[in-house]
Amino acid sequence: MDHLTITPRMNPGSLLSQLERAGTSHLEDEDHVKRVILVNRVSLGISACLLFMTPIVRYFTGYGNILAAVVIEFCINNLVLVLNHYGKYKAAGLLLFFLQCVAVTYFAFLLGSLLQLHFMVLFLIAMTYLIFREKALRRICLAGAIITMGLLQVNYFYGDRIKIDNNVACTLQSLAIVGVIFLILIIAKPIYKYAWDDNIALNKSIYSKTMLYSLVVHELRNELFAIEHITGQFKQEISRGLDIKSINNLIKELQQLTQTANTIVNTELGMASIEAGKTIDTTEEVVNLKDVLGNLMSKYTIIAKSENLEIDVKVEENLPPSIKLGLPRFHSIIRNLMGNALKYSYPYTTIFVEVGVGIEQFFVRVSNAGDTIPDSLQKTIFEPFTTDKKRGIESTGLGMFICANAVRSLGGTISVLSKDHKTCFTVTLPLIECPEPAKDLQATSWSHTVIPKYKILIADDDRLNLSLLQMTLEETGCTVICAASGEEVLSVVHKEQPDVIILDYIMPTMDGIATTKRLKADPSVRNIPVIIATGMGYAETQTAVLEAGAVGLLTKPYSMEQLRGLLEKLIPPPATEG
Repeated sequence: MDHLTITPRMNPGSLLSQLERAGTSHLEDEDHVKRVILVNRVSLGISACLLFMTPIVRYFTGYGNILAAVVIEFCINNLVLVLNHYGKYKAAGLLLFFLQCVAVTYFAFLLGSLLQLHFMVLFLIAMTYLIFREKALRRICLAGAIITMGLLQVNYFYGDRIKIDNNVACTLQSLAIVGVIFLILIIAKPIYKYAWDDNIALNKSIYSKTMLYSLVVHELRNELFAIEHITGQFKQEISRGLDIKSINNLIKELQQLTQTANTIVNTELGMASIEAGKTIDTTEEVVNLKDVLGNLMSKYTIIAKSENLEIDVKVEENLPPSIKLGLPRFHSIIRNLMGNALKYSYPYTTIFVEVGVGIEQFFVRVSNAGDTIPDSLQKTIFEPFTTDKKRGIESTGLGMFICANAVRSLGGTISVLSKDHKTCFTVTLPLIECPEPAKDLQATSWSHTVIPKYKILIADDDRLNLSLLQMTLEETGCTVICAASGEEVLSVVHKEQPDVIILDYIMPTMDGIATTKRLKADPSVRNIPVIIATGMGYAETQTAVLEAGAVGLLTKPYSMEQLRGLLEKLIPPPATEG
């Protein structure tokens, strides 16, 4: 049995609030809820009008049969609430509509032209489109309204006219108009509120999507800018006769850039998941800050050289060797600070990067020589889409906004000081020392990684990714079986009996999760370890992967070293022959 419910926003002691929401407790469609509430409100409004106006009309006209008619309409009108309460929503709406058509016709014939109720029919026509979504019901109600309007017209010109004082007639007609206005306000107020709320929600959604796309484009543009400069260095090395050592260093920088670009997409897309109520894995890594900065600055040194700039990095000697740090967010901070300095520095000047240690915190300070940032802009520089058009440099105005958000997410602060053609950004972050050794940032290459000679079944619907992974794994001595879909995995797994299966998370028809569940439901292959690779590094994704039965998750882009580490951790090396 349906029970009347009270939403948290309403007064628990208000009977009116409960009556308005009669029959909505089990509805999930918000639009349907609004229509049911509208029907209930109109029904309650008509009942209120009847109780208020009937005694007045009875007093002035002396018509005794008015009271009986009003009692009948009042009772039938309140059946609308009962029908909604029991989920008979269409019946409730139709009853409300046609009851008013009959009532308008009856009172028009009873009182003649004293009450000109044509405007009430117009109100009913408008109400039809607010109550019903179905075209057929709207047409039925529209036909009923047209018939009612025709009967009123006939009565107006040919019906009997009662004799009554003009002042009384004016009073009764005014009361009828007030009643209709009252009903219109009952409908108009919530409709305006819903429309306003929906408009606000829509604007927020549009802003969030615009911000998301802008952030991704801005961050990727920085990496593409760096890639462009490094490929330019490639050309120079080739023209000078292929210095293998220089070429190898440039290749390593390009590899890091592509990994960073992929990480940017995953990180920025996380904003959409936060908006949808999801959480993002914000795991901190144990790193050596000097190594992190060294890797980052090698890239910016190449770019600075091509822009006729120099970079001077100073790191205090007492910096702990191992600290906990959210690496993707720290990369975002340095990326935007350095990108800003490279963009706005005067040619043939030096960008200074200073890293120091304080009490339970460390700071990174980036300063450069360039146009002074106006005081007004310094106050808003960490807000989105803030840029100085007068400086004549193309900018999205998002870099410092992204940087400030990353700083705040790490529990730090950021400030700017710009005067006398010098600008300095200072970032202060918590210093969390760790006794365990820092992550080896050099072990991120696909080459020169030794992997035990596993027999691996890999599945990916992207043929290029599949071929590249197959080629790399085979170079390490692994035996590789390829599949382009989850269905193909199921068709070959019994015959091949691999040591491990690596599935792409997103594949057509049957994704990695569904394929894993099918494998784990088959007794003959359920013990084969399954690893799922995905670019969506959310906590919910990892939970779903493990619940499906997979033994591990690889977040793209992953290195061969990461794959080897996961394989050795989860799966015993295969026995060697002989």
